[in-house]
Amino acid sequence: MPIKPIKTRTRKIQIIRTVFRILESVMLKKIVVGVLVLSILGCIAGVVVKDAFVYVLSLMMLVAAILFGLLMLTVNFVWRLFPEDFKKTRRVTKRRFDTIIFSSALFFYITSGLIDEIYLRGMSGLIRWLGIVTIFVFAAFWGWGLIRRTKIKTMAIGSVIFVLLIVSVLLIGSTSLKSDKAAVDSSLAKLGSLPYLDWVPAEKDIEKKGVIQYDHKLTFDGLNLYSSATANEAYLIDMQGNVVHRWSEDIHGRDVEEQHVELCKNGDLLAIMKDRMLMRLDWDSKVKWKTNIRIHHDIYIDENKQMYYVLAREDAMVFWHKIPVPILSDFIAVLSWEGKAKRKIYLYDLIKEQIPLTKIVRLYTGIFRFKEIAKFFVHRVHRNYICQDSWHFDIIHTNSIEAMDRDIEGFCKKGDWLISIRDLDLIVILDPEKEEFVWSWGPGELSMQHDARLLENGNVLVFDNGCSRGFSRIIELEPLTKKIVWEYKSNPPETFYSALRGSSQRLPNGNTLITDGNKGRAFEVTSKGEVVWDFYNTNIRAKEKVREAIYRLTRITDLEDYKLKLRVRKIHQSTTDTVLEF
Repeated sequence: MPIKPIKTRTRKIQIIRTVFRILESVMLKKIVVGVLVLSILGCIAGVVVKDAFVYVLSLMMLVAAILFGLLMLTVNFVWRLFPEDFKKTRRVTKRRFDTIIFSSALFFYITSGLIDEIYLRGMSGLIRWLGIVTIFVFAAFWGWGLIRRTKIKTMAIGSVIFVLLIVSVLLIGSTSLKSDKAAVDSSLAKLGSLPYLDWVPAEKDIEKKGVIQYDHKLTFDGLNLYSSATANEAYLIDMQGNVVHRWSEDIHGRDVEEQHVELCKNGDLLAIMKDRMLMRLDWDSKVKWKTNIRIHHDIYIDENKQMYYVLAREDAMVFWHKIPVPILSDFIAVLSWEGKAKRKIYLYDLIKEQIPLTKIVRLYTGIFRFKEIAKFFVHRVHRNYICQDSWHFDIIHTNSIEAMDRDIEGFCKKGDWLISIRDLDLIVILDPEKEEFVWSWGPGELSMQHDARLLENGNVLVFDNGCSRGFSRIIELEPLTKKIVWEYKSNPPETFYSALRGSSQRLPNGNTLITDGNKGRAFEVTSKGEVVWDFYNTNIRAKEKVREAIYRLTRITDLEDYKLKLRVRKIHQSTTDTVLEF
């Protein structure tokens, strides 16, 4: 094998050194180059081991290194533009100049993020941009004042203003977090993608509490079950709104909230603690068991086979058209009667072709928002995961599941699952044996829907939230022809609008029980749309004019099937006092 000439080797070494010098001159600091290399390796490692935390953290470091390098390049260029006389007169060194510019940039990023989240939250896009521009101008003049060595008194006044601003932001921020007062976003698209808020605005109907309308001749009576996320309690109320039984879950830990409850035939209660666990409680609120899977939104109880079908999710790294993407990965978990996981069916691979590019773009741009970076670390420390149901990681978002109890030719077979996939405006029939979709419908008709249910007549009832329209409706779909055969919406339509949550239940007499979650309200309508029962959550904060939302209110109509015996004492012609006992 011939030995290469020394000159050739030397030339290659010189070329390599030149490349590294160019790279170093572009990034200007060796530490930036080091962070850049480490972050790239971290991204690769995150994809290989399928660890969303490693990938996103490395991606943040990568973007930070690139932005830092570009900023340094810009600073170096600006430094050369300053006249030498100015530098000598003001005694400005390169190190001092760099420090001031980087401090001003960091001040702008942190302050704009805090103020945008605390003060400008819920404002229009124009106002939020004007606020950010104002902060940028303030940061620019602050930095220029430091460079020019402005009088100490002037800078002291600016410093006091800055400190007061930050303190007020922190105080208001902590107060708002404690009160959990809901903020309303003017953008319908964003509103439909916000995480669920426990407290919702109730300025116009704050005086309404409990049952405000009850036509006992037209309603289908029973007991009504719903839960309180903030108190971790579940209630059974009668048709007059009286609490006839209460379950109280003693939950310890940060940010544990009850999302949904289901009543078992023997009177036990299944409680979904959102993203934390599923619990089974007896009638006296004693915990029989709990499973620590990230269960959310819904559960279907199969009493005969003694198992549960639940919606669950976890952090995951997936590929979308060969692009690595960190997502909140939804799956269906089959649990034993004691709450042990027996099987998992992941949905991403079944549906990835229907995920649009806009969701991937929104995911990657959303990661680097100030609020989301803060959430990233907080959730990792306190919850041991980073992907939550905010608008970027959550690109699937299932919210209801039901097992089919019969064969319907051309639609489903007994044992298939009816699933609502909110963020794709889609309801599907999943064959759990083949692990494939055998029927689907929704895009172009539905908008961020909830609670798809099979009716006795073989049709499907859906709560269509209507985030793209600005009003909600309840629709009954004939699945074979895919035609809407019945619809409820209010008059005018905008008066019934729940951008988040919501449910509908067809009652045995043909009425429909509707949960208007974002108003903390549930009401019953006839087939003609006449309201015959109306209930508002009694848990309110009058001073703040907010009411606790209701995720789902369910009416228990087959009381004998649940082994519940009732004593009914007539008080007068239009009302009854219901007492529950075993």
